[in-house]
Amino acid sequence: MPPKKKGKDDKKKGGKEGELSPEDKLKQDITRLENEKCDLSLELSFVRDKLQQKTATADTLEIELLELGAKLDKSTRDYVDILEHKETQLKGTERRVHTFEQQVEQLQAEMGRMEERMSTLIAEAEVNRAHLESSAGILGQQQQLEEAARKQDSVIARQEEEISSLKGQIVALQQQLMIAADRTADLTLKSSGGTELKILFGEAWLFGVSRQRLTGEVPFAREGNTLCCFGGKLLVMYGGQNHGEGVGGQQREVNPLQLDSLAWQRAVGGKTGDFINAHSAVTVQCSGQRAGQLVEDVTILHTDSMKWVTPIIRGGSAPPPRVGHAAACCRDKVFIFGGLGEGGVLLNDMWEWHMDTLHWTPVREFQTAGGHSMEPPSARMGASLSGSEDGRRVWLFGGNAGGASLNDLYCLELETRIWSQVTVAGNSPLGREGHAACILSRFLLISSGINTSSTGSQRRLADTHILDMTTPGWECIDDGAWASSSTWRQMLAQYCVFHGNRLYMLKPSKDDKLDELQTFEFTLPEDIERMKIERRKGNLTIDTLDLMDEAVCTPSSIEVAWRPPTKNADRISKFKLMLATTTGVVKDVYQGLHTRFKSTGLRPDMEYIFCVKATYDDGSFLWSESKAFQTRA
Repeated sequence: MPPKKKGKDDKKKGGKEGELSPEDKLKQDITRLENEKCDLSLELSFVRDKLQQKTATADTLEIELLELGAKLDKSTRDYVDILEHKETQLKGTERRVHTFEQQVEQLQAEMGRMEERMSTLIAEAEVNRAHLESSAGILGQQQQLEEAARKQDSVIARQEEEISSLKGQIVALQQQLMIAADRTADLTLKSSGGTELKILFGEAWLFGVSRQRLTGEVPFAREGNTLCCFGGKLLVMYGGQNHGEGVGGQQREVNPLQLDSLAWQRAVGGKTGDFINAHSAVTVQCSGQRAGQLVEDVTILHTDSMKWVTPIIRGGSAPPPRVGHAAACCRDKVFIFGGLGEGGVLLNDMWEWHMDTLHWTPVREFQTAGGHSMEPPSARMGASLSGSEDGRRVWLFGGNAGGASLNDLYCLELETRIWSQVTVAGNSPLGREGHAACILSRFLLISSGINTSSTGSQRRLADTHILDMTTPGWECIDDGAWASSSTWRQMLAQYCVFHGNRLYMLKPSKDDKLDELQTFEFTLPEDIERMKIERRKGNLTIDTLDLMDEAVCTPSSIEVAWRPPTKNADRISKFKLMLATTTGVVKDVYQGLHTRFKSTGLRPDMEYIFCVKATYDDGSFLWSESKAFQTRA
């Protein structure tokens, strides 16, 4: 304190200067006491201030204490509630603890079992460790095996690539093998043909047979159809039915076969409005069956467009509707005979269709002369009717009169209207129906058909016979062995057609496709003599293409021949025969390597101009001179 400090200073001074007097000491003490009093006053002031502060603090603390007391009361109540809640929780916890104790007991029991299991597993682990140690060597071997397997996989991958490449090569080889097999089959088929010299009726005949595989839009086999040949270049099949194709297998297609390319084609727009079955066709279609109903329609097929045209009948009566009738074209007329009419009645009437005036006339007034009967042949269906080349006669062969097939032969003189049954010397062919027939010079040829026995059994025929109409007598020129291997599911099929000196026959395959064609070519004795003469002349070197001056003319056909040049004859790839009318219409009627062709379907007493062109393998060509020939009246 300050007074104390001062006293100390005085003591220090007195000690230095000497002893003080009592008064000085008293003064000094008074001074000292006053100083102490001042100090105490100050301290008292300080204490009072501090007391006031403490009092204020105490008041504040009292207030806080009251507040704390209130809070304590509230907290006490809260704590009581919490305590009660905790007691409740504690009881729940005790219950859970009890439950846990039970679970612990269970777990302890489970742990005991697990310890036992662990002991077992430890023992097993020891065993497995031993096994693992023993398999460590195996693992090394496995790694070696895996490495070997990876190498083997790479080898296998390379081998698979090689196998894939080999498979591709095998497929290519198989395709080549199939092509080679097809070519071999085609060559085998072609090589099965040949040329044969036969003696018939005491004269030498030459018969050539060729067989080819057909391509393109090959149609299915069918029955009740017709097959016609146009100009020696085109076969046309129409109508019929195939039970395995379409709704009821009904066919309305016009299927043309190009003979030069041997390819079937499906003509665009070659369908008529309705399907016709068991009709006849001689460039025109007459009568037939449509949807189970007999019809008497006449339709004409234009081979240029392959479209049918139905002409308007100009007056007169038409023949009753029928199926299975015979038809033949003579000059500008079409004759039909017999057939099966309405109600299943067989017919033996004859009708004549005039193509120029488009009307029908019945042929009824038959005459009698020289012992010939005026009665027509018996009623029948499936017969053949053939017109002679001069257009003066028609010949009727075979058919069925309701029992066994017939093999009788009749001739009708068109000018005198005389029917005569022809008595034939020697053996006649089997009776048949649905066959093909034609007249070549003085010979009647028939082929194929169906033979029905007296018991009703049927078998398909494929033989070919020829009749010398001047003798008359029959000869068999082909026994039909070529078609004997076929299974004929369509007994009423029409698969053969004559044209000139050729017979075209279709053969169905095992899958019912018409993919094989046989061409039978007849060389008559007079043609053989002509060939001999031409060969003798051929020893000379000729560099011109000559159209022969002589032609075989009938009212509806002209057969011309030409002599090719002997110079470079082996380089000729084809001949083309052109026909022109006096009105300026020009047609290509033949293309091929033959040196003779018969153009049919001509009008009587008309002049036609012919010219032939030879084309060489290098594209060069040579024309003959044009020559005119006239059909007979």
